[in-house]
Amino acid sequence: PNAQLEQISSMTSSMASADVVAKRAFLSLLALQDPKPQPKAAQAPKVSSELKTKAEWREQGILLSSDGFYCWVCNAGPSGEANMQQHVDSAQHKRRLVLAGIKQDSTILPPVPKEYEDRGISISPTKDGTLQYTCKLCKAGPFPTLESVKSHLGGSKHSLKEGREPELSLSTELAKEGFVLVEGQPGQLHCERCSAGPFDRQGLRQHRLSLQHREAEVNSEMDE
Repeated sequence: PNAQLEQISSMTSSMASADVVAKRAFLSLLALQDPKPQPKAAQAPKVSSELKTKAEWREQGILLSSDGFYCWVCNAGPSGEANMQQHVDSAQHKRRLVLAGIKQDSTILPPVPKEYEDRGISISPTKDGTLQYTCKLCKAGPFPTLESVKSHLGGSKHSLKEGREPELSLSTELAKEGFVLVEGQPGQLHCERCSAGPFDRQGLRQHRLSLQHREAEVNSEMDE
């Protein structure tokens, strides 16, 4: 019986050793098929084109709220992304950006010519914060365009502030009497009925009182 027990013990030990070897071989095979992942080099985070677009919008006064996009420059919104893109591309928005001093564009707000600057015209912020042409001498404005500034400079208020006679303008009454503006000579009138002129303010007064102009006016009324 002792011999049989020794034989059984030896067989059991051999089977255990074989089992350990088999397990080690199996684990080695798994390691070859599924190697441990190697750490990768750190990469800079990518910024999507959408985030870049929104950053550009922020520079133009566009803000994103829970209910959509708002433009604080134009006081517009809320709006979806597509509609806000149309707003950003609009001429109105671009003009307001310039008037708000956020961007510069000489086609929207041309600089003040030196001759206008010498007469008191400047670009100044108005009560609502937008940039417009104003007249320091008359404390007048704002004027939206240089053309409106030109009209102001030729008006009686500004002329009197400068201590000179206002430039002549062609009124309806003067036009009926046959007077026309002289091209290239602001504040000068020509009388077509009498083929006379050009006249400044004082010369105009004298010509309207003259016998020549009165006769021409009477003849014109008779022809009508």
